Amino acid sequence: VKFIAPHLMDGMHAHSFTGTGFIIDAAKGIVVCSRNVVPCSLGNVLLSVASEVQVRAEVIYIHPMLTFSVLKFDPRNHDLVSAGIELRELRLCPTNLKTLDK
Repeated sequence: VKFIAPHLMDGMHAHSFTGTGFIIDAAKGIVVCSRNVVPCSLGNVLLSVASEVQVRAEVIYIHPMLTFSVLKFDPRNHDLVSAGIELRELRLCPTNLKTLDK
């Protein structure tokens, strides 16, 4: 995941951030990454898929307290399809997930 901000916002120390993300819904093109990589919604997001194809994505959610951001890309992107890349999602086991509720 690469995020480029056209302007610095409060709390941002740089214009460009890079990190990893995980596809959690391949059919819908949903990716989760660290909020340290995508700190705000005002910027350009590029996903590097299988080290071969770069795909534009949009920020659809930034958690206000926890450090994660949710991104969306078009899984039918022509470059992905023509490269023959098979998207796989990270499967989460809901029985092992815990909330921070007290």
